[in-house]
Amino acid sequence: MAGTASVAHEAPAPDWLDWQLLDACRRDFPVCERPFEEIARRVDSRTDEVLRRFEALERCGVVNWIGPVTATEPVGAITLVAMAVPKARLRSIREAVIRYRGVDHICEREHEFNLWFALAAPNAGNLYDAVADIRRRTGVEVLDLRLERDYRGDVELRTPRQTSPGICCAATETAPGRYPPLDASDSRLLATIQEGLPLVERPYAAAAKRAGISEAQAIERLTCLLDEGLIASMGVAAHHGSPGFGADALVVFDVSRHAVDMVGERLAEAAWVEQCHRCIPRAPIWPYNLYCTLHDRDLARLICWVDDEFCGTIRCPRRAVLPSRNCYSACEEH
Repeated sequence: MAGTASVAHEAPAPDWLDWQLLDACRRDFPVCERPFEEIARRVDSRTDEVLRRFEALERCGVVNWIGPVTATEPVGAITLVAMAVPKARLRSIREAVIRYRGVDHICEREHEFNLWFALAAPNAGNLYDAVADIRRRTGVEVLDLRLERDYRGDVELRTPRQTSPGICCAATETAPGRYPPLDASDSRLLATIQEGLPLVERPYAAAAKRAGISEAQAIERLTCLLDEGLIASMGVAAHHGSPGFGADALVVFDVSRHAVDMVGERLAEAAWVEQCHRCIPRAPIWPYNLYCTLHDRDLARLICWVDDEFCGTIRCPRRAVLPSRNCYSACEEH
């Protein structure tokens, strides 16, 4: 999207309508002449109001990109690990764990199990060995919460910072023969929209002009590429670490097996839910099987929303809220 000279603190914090906007087009940004007009219809608002709010979300760093969402394939095995670390050893164990191969997204949380991270390995056997090694080396309680389903892991937003050669190259190189060949105009169009659509009433017209084709051609070709599966959808990338997003908390639920997928799928559609997983519970120590990460300045309101929306209508005898204190990634420590 086009940059702006405004600084982040000049933009107001996102409100409930902002989250509704993101929810309405997070993975379904319209492919038509006037997409913001279509979004306005979805949330019963005006086009100029929708554009104004997107501009404000960009200024405060919540929205940083609108563009193609590409399909990704699961690789290897992955688990969510929780550790009950004595406070005096928290820093040393965190610094040791983050150097393990396959570890990322370490988060300190306010709970007895206060250190959480994702751990990936080529297969389930390697994953089991890695968890056992961490348990042996640290000597603290470790929960191996093996991932059974990632309700938002079927697609991934690819921004220019995440894919340098372009989605057209990535798709054909990683899965040769899976997609139909691209002609030169398709490649130019994909390279253009990968840079992000501008916040104007007719963003595809602007992208088409840069690609050297007409707006009608751009919309037609993007629709075809969506149908063919090269692009999973057009979506909005939200930066959860921005000041506008506020705090985050992991909320865990003990949901009956017959209802957990229904609840997880519905939770994953909310714009303020960053992650949503189903994991193997470890009863009696840890009975929870559904996990979601909420982001907002008013976490209490979101937690009440989750309780009203789900816990009041399904059997959920237990849930726990684990606010975050500090989060780290492997690249920050290495």
